[in-house]
Amino acid sequence: MLVDRGLLDFNAKVSQYWPEFNQSGKGDIEVRHVLTHNTGLPGWEQPVSLEDVCDFKKATTMLATQAPWWKPGTASGYQSFTMGHLVGELVFRVTGKTLKKFVADEIALPLKADFQIGVSETDLHRVSDVVPPTANEVHLKPGSVQYKVFNNPKFHSSSANSKLWREADLGGANGHGNARSIARILSAISLGGRVDGHEVLSPTIINTVVEEQSMGQDMVIAAPVRFGMGFGLTGKDTIADWLPTGRICFWGGFGGSIIIMDLDRRMTICYVMNKLGNVGLGSIRTKAYVKAIYQGLGICLDC
Repeated sequence: MLVDRGLLDFNAKVSQYWPEFNQSGKGDIEVRHVLTHNTGLPGWEQPVSLEDVCDFKKATTMLATQAPWWKPGTASGYQSFTMGHLVGELVFRVTGKTLKKFVADEIALPLKADFQIGVSETDLHRVSDVVPPTANEVHLKPGSVQYKVFNNPKFHSSSANSKLWREADLGGANGHGNARSIARILSAISLGGRVDGHEVLSPTIINTVVEEQSMGQDMVIAAPVRFGMGFGLTGKDTIADWLPTGRICFWGGFGGSIIIMDLDRRMTICYVMNKLGNVGLGSIRTKAYVKAIYQGLGICLDC
């Protein structure tokens, strides 16, 4: 949306909008690198607590000072927490609004979508608790990218039930809504940029969303991921090989939630749940539901 308005440029340096970011070897990081998880900043170098991560200004300042963990633009590394801080700071620098307020004013309100990044005090009673999965013991190599991301901060999914988490401005991790609201917002991509007459994105931007920007072994997910601008893309040699190919973009979250924008069929699929599976992208339930939807269109994903 901000590129459409001329406030951001995909190919501009992040430091053009956020001068403090131009240190520790990050001068060549572009906006497109942020949106494709190619910054080399999937986590924090300094030890952080969950309280630190929920302190947007503190956590963002630390990202601005630290060096990338690999050469930006050469590989993706899923920015699970840090995506919200990086995007949020860019949004603030060009609009004067926090990401939380921008989404509320510019997206949720016009589309009448029941969705918030960070829950307002008056809506806290409406939030259901997440039910954590049974943990599997995972052994990660100390010092590896995965180890640093998943152990700093130490995070348990039950923390999502805390007031601290629910009220924080964590654009990469604490969007609160339901399948209906998420599908309504992101149907803007599936439907060519307009939702019930409200123009959200231009066709030019939507074409960029589904154009391959990055493809390869993700440093955090440890699997091949193909990224468009802001979303994953499907492909037979990717982590999303169970989805159809074509003009389709998607992403998911821990526990099994998923959003799929199928531009070829002008269809948006969203599945979210509060009982989490111990998966990062697509549980058995997720895949069964999605396959059933495509089967209803005469498309067999197992054939």
